[in-house]
Order: sequence, then structure tokens, then C-alpha cells
Amino acid sequence: MPRTHARYSPSKLEQLSLCIRFEQDDTNDGMKDAANEGEEMHKAAETGDLAGLSEEQRQVVSDTLAYVENLKAGLPEHRDMKEVRLELFDLTYGFADRVLLTSTEAHVLDWKFGRKGVTLARDNFQIQTYCAAMLEKNPGLVNVTGHIVATRQGIMDWHEWDQSLLQDVRARIERLYDTIANPFLPPSPHADTCSLCKWAATCPALQRVALTVAAGLGLPTPAVFSPESIVSVEDRAKAHSVATALEKWSELVKKQNTEFVAHGGVIPGYRLIDSSSGVSVPKENTLTALDRIASAGFASQEEMACALKLSINDLAKAMTEVRGTSERAEKQRLIEILEGLTVEGRRRYLMRSKSDPLLGGGIDG
Repeated sequence: MPRTHARYSPSKLEQLSLCIRFEQDDTNDGMKDAANEGEEMHKAAETGDLAGLSEEQRQVVSDTLAYVENLKAGLPEHRDMKEVRLELFDLTYGFADRVLLTSTEAHVLDWKFGRKGVTLARDNFQIQTYCAAMLEKNPGLVNVTGHIVATRQGIMDWHEWDQSLLQDVRARIERLYDTIANPFLPPSPHADTCSLCKWAATCPALQRVALTVAAGLGLPTPAVFSPESIVSVEDRAKAHSVATALEKWSELVKKQNTEFVAHGGVIPGYRLIDSSSGVSVPKENTLTALDRIASAGFASQEEMACALKLSINDLAKAMTEVRGTSERAEKQRLIEILEGLTVEGRRRYLMRSKSDPLLGGGIDG
């Protein structure tokens, strides 16, 4: 009889095994950018066409493909398959990036092009599920090896399983689905899921963590955690103080830890990643770049304008250096010249009133 519950992809199962209430936050711009980059690099690895990638991205994809070629060189006669659909009947299915199949063994490879830490093959639920599906699809296999290939992070890891993996993974997924279906079980805070989850701002598990940390910092804490549940002006003031403190604390911890590792320190479970954030043209090369683009016939002036943004402040500052005038005067002249074409950016925020007796000294923000 078909199951009545929803089926989740192997990648989602990995996250749900950490927190059964996890749901991806698809509104985060940084996550969208990372997803778009990952999709672009996956496509390049699949096709071998590296056009349009940055130098760093090309190197990462090239290293990934080199790993495959080295693996293939040590195998007997085999089939080389890309984007292979692998299904565990009535439980889950997904697409493995690459599969190398011989008469007795299979190698299932999963690319990881992101900067976020990855779980190694032996404990990786996603690659275990792919490998179990491969065994189910090919019952004559003696063993299957799962490969996590994250060359951007310097990780090329693998683990081999025999046929017993199939039953183990199926049972584990069945148990996980039964757990998810229980509406009375709460979420579980986890470092690998909370920052990516759409429910983080209202999660009761995070409430305990955040308010405990705030209390430890000596801050007055609101009676409730979920932003939608904060009603009184007193709780709004306390919540704003906590939000500002934890935000600044988090930024400072990340900055100092990054510097610590950059200077040779070791933090268990973390490694320093130094990778490209994209290709751009610095200000001093902009004019030369525009002339070169136009000379090559790549784009017209109107077409190039679609990709450019004029900074009034930067241009005013540059003309101040040329004419020896005041930056304020140059900015005003520019605004007058460009009347009807400019927009003024606005930023709205709350500033702490130091005379407010409710919160004491506290932190501005």
C-alpha cells in the first residue's frame, strides 16, 4: 500500500535527521546567491563547459573533474553516468551527480561546491541514501562507495558499504518519517540547520538558547521570544536590546575566530575558506573597462548602463580632488544636474535612548 506521508529528497533527509521541523528559508538573498552559484558550477561540471566562471570557480570545477578521472583510471571496464536518478521505492529519490558502475561495484559521487561545511561520507545521510538506492536498483552489486567531493574546501572523502546498507537506510528513513509525522515532538536546535531554517525567528528550541545567552550577558529578557508574540512596549524594548547585543556579539565572535584561524589557530569542526566572491572591476579601471567593452562590440553604452550604478558621493569626491572644491558643493551641483534622475536611499532604525530607565546602561542599537 502506498505511504500517505510526504516524501523528502535525500538532501532534505540529511537536514531533517538533525531537526524534524526544519524548513529551508528560500527568502535569504545570500542563500539564493549561493544556490545560483552552485547550480552554475554543477552545470559546468556536468558539461565540461567552464565558460562564464571566475578563475577560482574554474579551478574548483577542474579539480572536481580531475578527481573523477583519477577514480576512473583505477577501475576496470565501467559505465560513466551523469545526473543519475536514484530512488528508494516509496521513500525518496534524488539525482546523483556522477555514477561509475562496474559489474560488481558502484561509485556514487556528490559534488559540494558551497562554502558551508559538509558531513563526511561515512555519516552523510544524503550519500548513504544514494548508495542504498544504487544497491536496490542493482541487486547484483557486491559493494558501493559514496564520494563527497568538496574540492573548494579541500575535502575528497569516501566510504564503502555492502548490501546491508540498503536495509539499514530504509529502516532509518521509515523511522524518521514516523518521527516527523508525530505533531507533538518539538524541534531540535542544531548549528547546521538553525541558520538556514525559515522558522528560526519563532522556534521554541531557539528561544531557550537565545534567552539563556541574553540572561548570561546580563540583559533584561522579554517574556516571549517569537517576534509576532511581543506585544507590550516593555517587552519590545527588552527584545530590541537583546537583538542588538546578540547581533554585535555574533559578528565579533565570527571576526575574531576567523582571524585566529588565519594566524594558525585551530577551532574544532571549522576550517578557513578563502574563495572568490565574484569578479568585478575596481573603480580605477572602470573607464578602461568600458572603453574595451565598447571597442569589442560586446555591448552598447545603453546596454552597459543596465549593469552600472552611479554613486553621487563617489563622483563628488573624485571631482573635489580634481577641482580643489568642497565635496558638499560638488554633490549639490551633481544633484541639480541630475534632477529627476536620482533617488535617495533611506535607512530606518531605532537608536537607544540613554535616559530610558527601563533598560539601564545597555548597548546602543
